[in-house]
Amino acid sequence: MNKKLNQKGFMYLESVFTLFLLLLLLGVVNQTIETIDQKRMDSQDNTASYLLARSLIEQWKAKGSLVDAEDHFIHGKCYAVRARLMVVSEMVEKCEVEVSWQSSGSEEKKVTMEGYRFAPVNPPPSTGAASVE
Repeated sequence: MNKKLNQKGFMYLESVFTLFLLLLLLGVVNQTIETIDQKRMDSQDNTASYLLARSLIEQWKAKGSLVDAEDHFIHGKCYAVRARLMVVSEMVEKCEVEVSWQSSGSEEKKVTMEGYRFAPVNPPPSTGAASVE
């Protein structure tokens, strides 16, 4: 009779210990999945901000002005855009674009990119001379 009681108690203790190990394993796996997902989201946000800054620089090179230099919403996240145009020399202009956003860790992250282009040459004013035929 004593042996049966000890065996039942041992099986109960074994079951509780197994359940505890299973819960511990689930907690570790869940934390790992959350960390991987957070890093994936941060990487996706960084890529989106880089592509946005690059496209604004290319737009400036092609058109000479930043038409879209305002906040952008990509996949539900707001990316704040700041652009600075500078004259480097008589023939070269510089554009610096900074894109910032709130990361999943509630910290502000930034990507800064700059581009250069030759300044458009203004034609000399016409003197009113007669054209040659």
